[in-house]
Amino acid sequence: MTNIKNILHLLTNDYGGVSVPVKQIHSTMLDTGLKSQLLVLNKTSDYPGLVQLHLSFLKKLIFRVRNKMQFSLYKKTLHGNKYLFRIQANLYSITVDDILNSIHGNPDVLFIHWVDGFLNFKLINQLQERTKAGIVFFHHDMGLYTGGCHYSFGCEGYKNSCNNCPAIMDDTLKKQAETELKQRLRFIPKDFISVVGSTYLEDQLKSSTLYRGSRIERISSGINSTVFTIGDKIKVKQKYGIEPSKRVLFFGAESVNDNRKGFNYLLEAIHILQEEITEDQKDQFLFVIVGKNNLPQELSAKIPFNILCLDFTSSESTLVEYYQLSDVFICPTVDDGGPLMVFQSLMCGVPVIAFNVGIAADIVNEENGYIAPLKNVQELKRGIKHFIELTDDDLKKKQLKSRQVAMENILFETQNKKFLDLLERI
Repeated sequence: MTNIKNILHLLTNDYGGVSVPVKQIHSTMLDTGLKSQLLVLNKTSDYPGLVQLHLSFLKKLIFRVRNKMQFSLYKKTLHGNKYLFRIQANLYSITVDDILNSIHGNPDVLFIHWVDGFLNFKLINQLQERTKAGIVFFHHDMGLYTGGCHYSFGCEGYKNSCNNCPAIMDDTLKKQAETELKQRLRFIPKDFISVVGSTYLEDQLKSSTLYRGSRIERISSGINSTVFTIGDKIKVKQKYGIEPSKRVLFFGAESVNDNRKGFNYLLEAIHILQEEITEDQKDQFLFVIVGKNNLPQELSAKIPFNILCLDFTSSESTLVEYYQLSDVFICPTVDDGGPLMVFQSLMCGVPVIAFNVGIAADIVNEENGYIAPLKNVQELKRGIKHFIELTDDDLKKKQLKSRQVAMENILFETQNKKFLDLLERI
């Protein structure tokens, strides 16, 4: 091991999807004897090495005022488009001293994760100057290389200047994204490494005005094969009141109303599928849909097949059961650096039907699922129909191949070793 001993991970929240791989990487470093700390702006749980940023009462008060003013000023923009989370990042007026006074010791390496509302590039630059630490930007989405959006939906403004931002609906505020990108260009550290988990993000990063020509490492999140594993499908289906003979097609998202998750494309594909299969075939499969507050009644009525709605869960064990009761996972997301659910599904031996975005484009193929061109509803329908019509033996082969591919490419231990190897090269 190098002389690197102290690692500081910076993350806005200790909850949410991004926190899962961040905690995993942090824990691995702790387990190998490194002094790793995970500093968050918003702390809701206890976790080894997890530290909350200490701020004075005055700064918290200033934040509340600024936050209210920002959401009042940008109400139409921020509430109308959730992928541009904030126009101004450092509403707390956080300083380098605030950060260093919250942790123990001087960090040798800073891992910058999802830091929206927490850090801006000026503060990151100042932090590096003070600590002389190496910088690793961990790109979970597009948030660190645009003028503020985390998903661009095809907009390529981040390649140049982010002027005339389509995510900002108020014409008087459209220059804010361009201003933010210029600020980032001014303060981006001179020496750093970027980590991405997919070709999708890597291609975007290479073409971005901020990171063009910089050093990029491809390391995806690892999945724990002892937690996410193939279960007794018959037993788990029976637990949820599903006939063991039913072929289960699983779709899951925090909200089906999140346009990025592509439920509208799935719905369209389902209606095309309705015209192409027999009544007997319809009775042989079941759509299981997971989301917060279940599926709205008006949407449920639009699905012309047998469906079972299950609650969105933050419980890992329950999530594993959702995979284990499923025969195939449908992931019609249209813009994503991940999602992690693709990896989790494969590790549970569940094939994946997806558009060719995110990590699915790297790891899913005809042996362990079905890849459709982006937003191509006919191809998405064809993938679903293919899995409905598969023989039990052919489906079993794809399920076993899914687990095999996951074990070979995204095993927890293998991916975490790559992060330790990365430290050797800093």
